[in-house]
Amino acid sequence: MSAVGTVRPAFDAMLDAYFTKRDLAASLEVASDGVRALGTWASEAVRNKDELSRLLAEELAAYPKPLGYVVAGYAEWELAPGIMQCGASVMVTRSPSFESATNPVLLRMTATFKLIGGAWKLTLIHASIPEESDGIGARSSLADVHIHTIERLRREATTDALTGILNRRETTRLIDAAAGDAEGTLLLVDVDDFKNINDRFGHQAGDAALVALAHAIKENMRADDVVGRLGGDEFVVYFARLVNRDVVRAKVEQFCNAFGQSMFDITPGLLVTLSVGVAQRVAGESFDDLYRRADAALYKAKHSGKATMFFDDEV
Repeated sequence: MSAVGTVRPAFDAMLDAYFTKRDLAASLEVASDGVRALGTWASEAVRNKDELSRLLAEELAAYPKPLGYVVAGYAEWELAPGIMQCGASVMVTRSPSFESATNPVLLRMTATFKLIGGAWKLTLIHASIPEESDGIGARSSLADVHIHTIERLRREATTDALTGILNRRETTRLIDAAAGDAEGTLLLVDVDDFKNINDRFGHQAGDAALVALAHAIKENMRADDVVGRLGGDEFVVYFARLVNRDVVRAKVEQFCNAFGQSMFDITPGLLVTLSVGVAQRVAGESFDDLYRRADAALYKAKHSGKATMFFDDEV
């Protein structure tokens, strides 16, 4: 379960705003701008917050009176860091007091929430009425939430939007998870004088350089090596169970050469190089401690003429 807590309050607030208060603005408060929804009719598939607003406005206009409801069953689970999903069985009736209801309808609901700006925001909701249920609304069945949508949410939570490699959060998580390995090597990779690229060729060229570097590193790594971007022009590579320095140097030379070749078309007339700091892990060492040692090695490389590599014990 995620350490950031439950999405139940956000889910309950959404239900209360829609069923009890019949308040459009409050119902939409928890929704993200790109929210997607599937309702109990095919025409209710919506792809963003504006479409959801129009759909709910039509439903509220058709029946503005408060509805009674009870959450008969609820469960939630973590899909990925910062992404939670919940499922619920919700009994709904046209009587404001559920206790006096005579013909309730059962809704099956699945909702996906993403942590955005410190708050849980709805990104996907699916509601259906089981075939055996009667009451308000027509009976229908819908396909389950599309698998590709869930996979997209997973990718958004773990990958860097610009380069497509792992983001900072997922990178540190994976490297910390490998702390039990007896051996490993961490590389910090930094583009030398990156500001010159932006100043001379524009920010699009700077972005293209970062994408090229991510590709050059990824293409020269093993399948189980961790490759991520920490931010800006700082990249990380972690070799689990590899401490042979000759092999590490060869790997660095490979991706440095590949990156240099790709930069000829991006920054013609400007030689772009890389500096690399290397630290080799002590079993059980945290990412933060390993990072500090590699960062000291990178600092040495930067102040020794750049376009070079240092191990932390050479500092």
